[in-house]
Amino acid sequence: MKKYGKYIPLLLALVLLVAGRQWRADMTRDKRFTLSEASLRVTDRVKKPLEIKVYLKGDFPSYFRKLAEETRTLLEQFRVENPGIHYYFVNPI
Repeated sequence: MKKYGKYIPLLLALVLLVAGRQWRADMTRDKRFTLSEASLRVTDRVKKPLEIKVYLKGDFPSYFRKLAEETRTLLEQFRVENPGIHYYFVNPI
């Protein structure tokens, strides 16, 4: 146990560093869940707060609910890259 005790502070520092950021691994062949270089450049250029209103909230058929979830996933990736990007879903009716 004493042999490994010197690694505990390093391990603790690593855990604290990683805990502050969301990490995801895109294991798809076509990198479906990874933002493209062009998308990353656009998010980097957003300097003022950007508010995105998505009209996909409410009682929709299943294919619209799937679209809403995929849209939420994509917008969350944008928000992680640039915290100035905000989005919310509203009912169009």
